[in-house]
Amino acid sequence: MFIRKRQVKSNDTVYTYYGVVEAFRDEGGKPRQRLLYNMGTRSSIAQCIQDAESRLAYWREREPATENGFLSGPSVSEWPVAMAADVVAAECARLRREIAFLNDAAARMGHVR
Repeated sequence: MFIRKRQVKSNDTVYTYYGVVEAFRDEGGKPRQRLLYNMGTRSSIAQCIQDAESRLAYWREREPATENGFLSGPSVSEWPVAMAADVVAAECARLRREIAFLNDAAARMGHVR
């Protein structure tokens, strides 16, 4: 596992993107690379973890609170009540998995956070 730097040229501008990549061999024995996580323009895993943790904090603030068995809080007025809890819970779970993957990748590559 390693971080691959990829540069894309569009007109006269060069854009740089990074990704966590795994090296493997295909059925024919040829070496290949598989993109495991697209880091975008962030060049370190620590930046990705910090970004994911801030997004998780954002979603946690929107978790609907319950009062007497009924949903209440800021998200209720913004979204349909039946959908609010499911959407927030799914996004929080996805971000937790993303953070766990990034921490594991950092450990495997020997990156210190």
